[in-house]
Amino acid sequence: MFFPPSFLLFSVNASVLAFQKRSKISAVDLAALSAIKDCLIDIPGSRFFSTWDFTAPDPCSSFTGVTCGFNDRVTILSLGTGLSDSPGLAGSLSPALSNLTQLTQLILFPGLVTSPIPPQLGQLTSFRVISLTNNRLTGPIPPSFSTLPFLHTLDLSSNRLTGSIPQGLMKLPSLKVMVLSWNELTGELPRTVSAQLLHLDLKKNKISGPLPRLPSTVRYLSVSENWMWGPLKALESLSKLVYLDMDPTFQSYGGQGSIVDLSHNFITGDITPFLAGVETLFLNNNHFTGSVPEEYVKSVYDDTTKTLYLQHNYLSRFPLPQGSTLPNTVSLCLSYNCMVPPVEILACPASAGSQPSRPQLQCSVFTHRGSTN
Repeated sequence: MFFPPSFLLFSVNASVLAFQKRSKISAVDLAALSAIKDCLIDIPGSRFFSTWDFTAPDPCSSFTGVTCGFNDRVTILSLGTGLSDSPGLAGSLSPALSNLTQLTQLILFPGLVTSPIPPQLGQLTSFRVISLTNNRLTGPIPPSFSTLPFLHTLDLSSNRLTGSIPQGLMKLPSLKVMVLSWNELTGELPRTVSAQLLHLDLKKNKISGPLPRLPSTVRYLSVSENWMWGPLKALESLSKLVYLDMDPTFQSYGGQGSIVDLSHNFITGDITPFLAGVETLFLNNNHFTGSVPEEYVKSVYDDTTKTLYLQHNYLSRFPLPQGSTLPNTVSLCLSYNCMVPPVEILACPASAGSQPSRPQLQCSVFTHRGSTN
């Protein structure tokens, strides 16, 4: 039978296209996925691995949580579904993850994974997102993460990580979001953070030392419930903090929605006026001394600041404006300081306790000690 050249050319092109559509995952990545699965199991009620059939012709299309690039290499791996009715995965993270050399995103949804984070992950220089949250990961944050030039987001929150934060993380050129809250991290932060961060969340750890100099790009900052101390001068350059800044752009927003939580630390000295205008401000349970700046008083009575918690410090004065009435929408707590707060303006949470002021001996000893340091 005779076929014209145009027909043969069409047939060859169709065969090539058909072959291209039958994308097959690379052997290296398939072996890595098998090793990863061997270290993890579905918690009863989860069916995440039900689609991981290693005899399937195209795992890139059929494996839940696996996304491949044009070269049939795995580029995104999501372990777990993240659905509210799925209990997640248990087991450990396999070092074989580092064999997925084209990986740009690794996501581990909430579950009961209990291993350390494999340090070999630092070899995957294409990483842009590492999110391993709400599990029981142990051990340190791998120092090898400090060599990831394109890392944009690092979220290791709500685990059991220990040790100090690798200083190199604070220098990564592409890092914008770092969430390490609710772990057991210790040590001090580096004096200067050069990464152009937008979001920094270190809440609920055991980090000590002073707050470092932060880049002006920071919009969200949470360092509450640590063991930090020292002055707040590092905040003075944060003109975009939680949509709070001191330029005309901020004035147009009126501070709406801004939140700063620096509570439960050991921050000392006078309160900087920089944070006046924040809508919700928690400075309670620190070692602040002196008079509350008038900028804060004005912000409260203007109803710009809705919540101002200053309880459990060593503050000596809150300069009340004469003839002014505190708006009903404001919550202001001044209890357990080195002054007697006006009863009519107290709106404290139960955790503040029932004592209106500190014992005079505490105030005298602390103030004297601070003045001689």
